[in-house]
Amino acid sequence: MNVPGRLSAVAAVFGLVLLSAPFTNALAFSPPDGPVPAAEVNRLLPVISGWHHSEEPRSFRPEALFEYIDGGAEAYLSYEFKELVVGQYAADASKASVTVEIYDMGTALNAYGIYGAERFAESRFLDVGSQGYAEEGVLNFLHGRFYVKLLCFECEGDGSATLLGFARDIIVKSPDEPKGFPPLFQALPRPGLVANSEKFILRNVLGFAFLHDGYLASYKIQGAEFDGFIAAAASPEEAEVSLGRYLEFQTRNRWTKNPLGEDMRLGGPSGDVQYLGCRGRFLFGLIRGRGVSEETGRAFLADIRKALAAG
Repeated sequence: MNVPGRLSAVAAVFGLVLLSAPFTNALAFSPPDGPVPAAEVNRLLPVISGWHHSEEPRSFRPEALFEYIDGGAEAYLSYEFKELVVGQYAADASKASVTVEIYDMGTALNAYGIYGAERFAESRFLDVGSQGYAEEGVLNFLHGRFYVKLLCFECEGDGSATLLGFARDIIVKSPDEPKGFPPLFQALPRPGLVANSEKFILRNVLGFAFLHDGYLASYKIQGAEFDGFIAAAASPEEAEVSLGRYLEFQTRNRWTKNPLGEDMRLGGPSGDVQYLGCRGRFLFGLIRGRGVSEETGRAFLADIRKALAAG
């Protein structure tokens, strides 16, 4: 029996929302919010030759999601989950079975958020939808506002060929087009970026309720490791206030401030460093820095500032 491999853990350290190009238009990337009729999501369930439904499809709205993924529902609800449709399939000529889970997240933004939270940077990625990743007996992929999870039991080999057939049928039926990744990620510097480490969480950027709408990625460069982020405020004034509140919190916790022109360097009691900047309604920075030189920190902020100005 090919039992699905390691289940992806939801990354919940940071909160960030993805914005689209142009960078100042946070809504252009996603279709309008709102509930999607159950019949539309049900139509995405695949019809595959040699396979049949082993039970009637089930649908779960937000208030009932805990019935299906108790212990994991909160992560989906934090991305404003709309509906889950589950289909159970059995092969006509073998003992193989497939479970299809189609999560309608309401917007491509939110779908990317939960997808990015569950993948690993070292996952085996596939060109399916906007992107997919696979483990033994598992294929998960992002397609527009839908996050699709496929699980195969007692399938031939590792199940990848079977699951790809299911995935392609879902994509053909989908009313959405692959959106790719939100363009604001392009404002994060490329040098040292750990591939597929980008994350998005809707609220509580860096764990602070007053920070929202942002991006996170991991970096390894010149022997240093750190995370980079961009968070968007509703206005330049809000961004400045948020930066002030963040600095106030850190100084109360014994971080030292060192102004660097229009930017700021923070030194932590345990040796960590942070570099922070603001431009327009964007707050950005380098955090969790270990072994980061001032040259690297200042260059990182300068690259983000330049990219935001160009956007």
